[in-house]
Amino acid sequence: MPFKSLEPQPNFPKLEENILKFWQAEKIFEKSLENSKGKKHFVFFEGPPTANGRPGLHHVEARAFKDVILRYQTMRGRFVGRKAGWDTQGLPVEIEVEKTLKISGKRDIENLVPGDSRASIEKFNRLCRESVWKYKDEWEHFTNRMGFWLDLKQPYITYERNYIESVWAILKRLWDRQKNKQSLIYQGHKVLPYCPRCGTALSSHEVAQGYKSVEENSVYIKFKLRSDKIEARDGKGHKVVVKLDQPTYLLSWTTTPWTLPGNVALAVGEDIGYSIIKAQDCNYILASALLERVITGPFTVLEKVSGRDLVGLHYEPLFSFTPLAAPKAFRVYPADFVTVEDGTGIVHTAVMYGEDDYRLGTRLGLPKVHTVDESGRFVSGLGELSGREAKTPEAEKHLLHHLHKHRAIFRELPYRHDYPFCWRCGTPLLYYARDSWFVRVSALKDELLANNEQIIWVPEYIKHGRFGGWLSEIKDWAISRERYWGTPLPFWRCGSCKEYLCVGSVEELEQKALKGGQKFDSQKLDLHRPYVDEIKLKCEHCGEAMSRVPEVLDVWFDSGAMPYAQWHWPFENQEIFTKQFPADYISEAIDQTRGWFYTLLAVSTALGETRPPFRNVICLGHILDARGQKMSKSKGNVVVPEDLFSKYGADIVRWYMYSVNQPGSPKLFMEADLSRMQRRLQMILWNVSNYFITYANTRGWTFDPRISPAQSKDSERVLDKWINARLQQVVNEVTSNLEHYDVFRSARSLERLIDDLSTWYLRRSARPNGRRFFATLYRLLIYIVRLLAPFMPFLSEAIYLNLHHPDFPVSVHLHEWPQSKELTEGDRDQLAMMEQARKIAEAVLAFRKTRGLKVRQPLSELIVVQKSSELTPYLDLLAEELNFVNLSIAPTPPQDARFAKLESSTDEYVLYVDAELTPELLSKGLARDLERAVQELRRLSGLSVGERVELYYETSNQAVYDAFEYFDIGKTGIERVIGSRQSVDWQTNFDAGETGTVWLGLKRLEKKTPNINT
Repeated sequence: MPFKSLEPQPNFPKLEENILKFWQAEKIFEKSLENSKGKKHFVFFEGPPTANGRPGLHHVEARAFKDVILRYQTMRGRFVGRKAGWDTQGLPVEIEVEKTLKISGKRDIENLVPGDSRASIEKFNRLCRESVWKYKDEWEHFTNRMGFWLDLKQPYITYERNYIESVWAILKRLWDRQKNKQSLIYQGHKVLPYCPRCGTALSSHEVAQGYKSVEENSVYIKFKLRSDKIEARDGKGHKVVVKLDQPTYLLSWTTTPWTLPGNVALAVGEDIGYSIIKAQDCNYILASALLERVITGPFTVLEKVSGRDLVGLHYEPLFSFTPLAAPKAFRVYPADFVTVEDGTGIVHTAVMYGEDDYRLGTRLGLPKVHTVDESGRFVSGLGELSGREAKTPEAEKHLLHHLHKHRAIFRELPYRHDYPFCWRCGTPLLYYARDSWFVRVSALKDELLANNEQIIWVPEYIKHGRFGGWLSEIKDWAISRERYWGTPLPFWRCGSCKEYLCVGSVEELEQKALKGGQKFDSQKLDLHRPYVDEIKLKCEHCGEAMSRVPEVLDVWFDSGAMPYAQWHWPFENQEIFTKQFPADYISEAIDQTRGWFYTLLAVSTALGETRPPFRNVICLGHILDARGQKMSKSKGNVVVPEDLFSKYGADIVRWYMYSVNQPGSPKLFMEADLSRMQRRLQMILWNVSNYFITYANTRGWTFDPRISPAQSKDSERVLDKWINARLQQVVNEVTSNLEHYDVFRSARSLERLIDDLSTWYLRRSARPNGRRFFATLYRLLIYIVRLLAPFMPFLSEAIYLNLHHPDFPVSVHLHEWPQSKELTEGDRDQLAMMEQARKIAEAVLAFRKTRGLKVRQPLSELIVVQKSSELTPYLDLLAEELNFVNLSIAPTPPQDARFAKLESSTDEYVLYVDAELTPELLSKGLARDLERAVQELRRLSGLSVGERVELYYETSNQAVYDAFEYFDIGKTGIERVIGSRQSVDWQTNFDAGETGTVWLGLKRLEKKTPNINT
């Protein structure tokens, strides 16, 4: 039975659409799961996307790297469950709804139903629930279209009741777990990164995702001393009084001018040396080490003092703001965080707006008063600044105007630095003191580091670099968000005795609900706000009513809880959970080292796990545009995946992700790379397959499972032996690399094999007329599509279906993975000698190029001088490749002067070439040119392979007649050659250079199909 023909010019996108229909009709994905049911599990965790945003090119990258490993493991015979997941809560969803409603911030949200906060929250959360699924169909289509096999029918959804209940159970265990006699969960008042637009604090790992490089004003501020003298000590400890006969200012430097209205103290280093200098009509005090950097004009040093000599000095406040007035305010204090790396060595301190500032203010008992409210605006009492957004150019303009007016600015300088912005809405963050709930992960640092040691990271440097470094400096996790659409914190507080209670389940909520309070059906209760807010619990200490705290949970905790919550742990599915934890494999982009990768580890470690939640992870670099810029709608450089799929197909986009560079490196995406790769890989493999099918059908060869495999393996042809060894070598390489999650090297190994198959094996097997050749090439193609299946699921399936034999599985994705086998000594010898032969070919072809000798021009002789004769079986191959009449191995160099020694000779061999062109060689060279011209005429005529024709030619040049003596009719599919002009079906004039023009004509003969199997 002949093989089904391939289209010479394939439409890959259309081909892929047809494969998708085939998979659906035959239920190939379902069969792959069914076939491996009961076998060893390979566990995969899907990082949940948010379905209220469209999928982008970076999602292709992540899903390609997931799918390739999962398909590979399935073909290895493991059961690979692929539970999909949806991240459905948190700020990303809320902000999208705010945009849709054209509102911004908590005040607008709570007034959606005018005057009714509860009804407003209810409406807002209902809209959030709906918004989550805005692009669900698009995501599912995208997932299917790129060939990512995922169980989309039974996903975990983070807003569902069971999921939230599991998260509550986790929080309850963290509440109960003691570390150093303290609960892992606590409430604290700290300076936190705070988004004034969203009205909530963020965790440190969220902040790490939102840094941008910005240029802002940095300001040197003059704080006027209230004293006309400074009492100091000289080097011997003697008391010295420095008299100040003109206005004296302490110089400080800040990159956050908006914090200056909140200034309440200045900090110095006790052991730092400071100088009192005179410049123009003022005195200034700053660190001696920074004088030359800060003071640009002439100055005179009046005195040098230490930081401890400055402690206790009073200065005038920059603003008249009564709430900050206190006995300890506006004085100089010592602090260990002061350095002379930059600034002036004197640090402006605003207690409520810096971590160091807050600790210092708490220790000293400085007033803790906000000068910026929760909406990010200056509070009343600050004159023209009041009511203005603090972190804006407009507010800064007014602020600096005020300071200039009071002669408080010494100097302004532009300053480029990394500043944190809200990872979702893009608002500049404020470091802002406020209450928040925390998980005490700092107490778990050693456990986190120990668990990280058990993880295999790709790239490896992430383990102790970006991720390990992050863990070493870990801060407590601020888990509370003052928002609406999220998992409500299950913490209730007594209004009377102020005791707290953490609820770990709906059943516990029902048991502890206050009798006579809000009635609810525990089976139907929506655990979101505002419903859960209305449930009062009975205080176990005093019996009074307890109310839920208003905050919701950091959405990253939701995603970090997914190994447990996806199975409604610990309430059910305990056996499933045990089998599905930890994951063997996960993969996301590099920013998830501060996101999902971290939260997965933090949650499981906090629960007391002594093993990490995932064993292996591929960490992916970002997709950038061709200029190295991040893709964004505002820049107009976004690439829509569906457009690429429609133009090139999904396979080549996947292949780009695997092979363009190592997975952890950024990818500078250029569409031209897809075209190049398509030509270099897909079209080559397609053409080789088409070549095989065409010639196999022409010769009547069909695969016979009883004899064909043996014909391939037992072939004595050097090329067949080599390509079989080469195939096994690549099977071993790809298998080993995929076992070590090295997708890049696996892809590159396959590329080289396909190139070897086309440019060496097939080109050197120029006359496909033997059963062993067809058996070998068929085996090669079947193995290659099996190896390629996880990488290019569509192309491999399409080729496989055209080569399919009834004894084989219906799909290449139901096939077993090729078996790794140690190469025999014979295999290694074959590979080594062929490598040497190809290097010789490379050297001689380079020599031809420098001499202007085209390969179609035969040369007389090539001598390979070497002691060994192992290369002898490869001489015919080299002679044909390099077009030499004679090719031999000799132990000593030739003595004839006509031989030229090639410079590219090595210690293993020395090459000598006779490049003299005799009339006979020139005739043979012209014959090769004529053969090529006839092949081109056949192609233009549309003749099929094996179709029989007669060749006619007409010339007046004897050299052409001589050349036809060497014309190879077998290579050109010519039945016979006749030297006269006659009526033909196709004709052309061939320019033979100095020989003149030759008329060529082809005439079709009756078709005859042989059967090579008989």
